[in-house]
Amino acid sequence: MTTPVIAGTALTTQIYYVTETTNNCQSTPTSVTVTVNTTPTAPTAAAQAFCSADSPTGADLVPAISSSIKWYSDLGLTTPVIAGTALTNQTYYVTETTNNCQSTATSVAVTVNTTPTAPTAAAQAFCSADSPSGADLIPAISSSIKWYSNVGLTIPVIVRNCIIYTKLLRY
Repeated sequence: MTTPVIAGTALTTQIYYVTETTNNCQSTPTSVTVTVNTTPTAPTAAAQAFCSADSPTGADLVPAISSSIKWYSDLGLTTPVIAGTALTNQTYYVTETTNNCQSTATSVAVTVNTTPTAPTAAAQAFCSADSPSGADLIPAISSSIKWYSNVGLTIPVIVRNCIIYTKLLRY
């Protein structure tokens, strides 16, 4: 007991001993196991975008909320985001906690995009002799207008591209 631990001593994982001294009389030591856990690194998370029609909540964030992953809506990490918290356009903060040690926060920009209304389209009739294709549909297929041939939206209708080849004949 010749090496006292002072207030500025960096602790390590080991057994320490504590005594009390009163009137120049020192008690017997009590052994205390001290563990210094490694603080985890901040989680990796990228900007995230959602559609308003999906009503995104904390449950949609990646990495997922768990016993070790915590999300917050403020830099001070005082307002936790729980699974049912509705997400808004703002910066959120995610941390990881292991062995009661919380990492620094990773800031994540979250965007909730407004889902457009369904396009207006009426019944359409074509003549087979005209060889109708996806290019004939109204509204027209474009970067924002997509047509599908099934309700699951897995079979897209495409604009038929015709390339006409001419063959030169030599006699």
